Amino acid sequence: MGSDDATVEGAPQAENTCAGCGLPAKMACPHCVKIKASEPQDFTTEYGVAYYCAQDCFKKHWKTHKAQHKPWAAAVEIATPLPGGNERMPACFDNYQGWTGSLRPWARPAVDDTRARLLRLPSTVQKPDYAGSGQPYSEILDKRNRTAKVYTPEQIKGIRKACQIGREVLDAAGRAVKVGVTTAEIDRVTYEATVARGAYPSPLNYCNFP
Repeated sequence: MGSDDATVEGAPQAENTCAGCGLPAKMACPHCVKIKASEPQDFTTEYGVAYYCAQDCFKKHWKTHKAQHKPWAAAVEIATPLPGGNERMPACFDNYQGWTGSLRPWARPAVDDTRARLLRLPSTVQKPDYAGSGQPYSEILDKRNRTAKVYTPEQIKGIRKACQIGREVLDAAGRAVKVGVTTAEIDRVTYEATVARGAYPSPLNYCNFP
């Protein structure tokens, strides 16, 4: 088998287009294949395995291509349930035996960033202006308006729906609170509960807040 026909084990054998030059390709990026294999069930993202026509083409475009690995891996990390619920501990406690109770420290996900959460949002979720820029320009302009705003019946209906979703998400977060549960886990619950209702998690990237 020639080098141009080489494939990474576990990668599809069907012909694909080279991510570098557009020619037919069968050589898959091994990092992409590894991340793809770690995706949980029903996981969706705009990223996918990149193929190249030859090793030289892969090396030539590696610097720009590798930029997709971190946010893709972060999105997978966030979506992957912790093994044993909340029982995963930092590695430094692996051999520790001096526990005096049932509580254990919990390790925050290795990779967890704003970009990954934004990428995981379904396309049906309407994003505010600050989702991309980090700056709530519409809110800033609205605060400069000194006149009383009169909402239409349709807008009032939307406000009521937003309040209902907020109440449901707050209840979900409340149910997650118990001894031993971290704020990171509660954050995950609120994110998932919000997105499941077709809404945007409002603190996400608000004034560049994570």
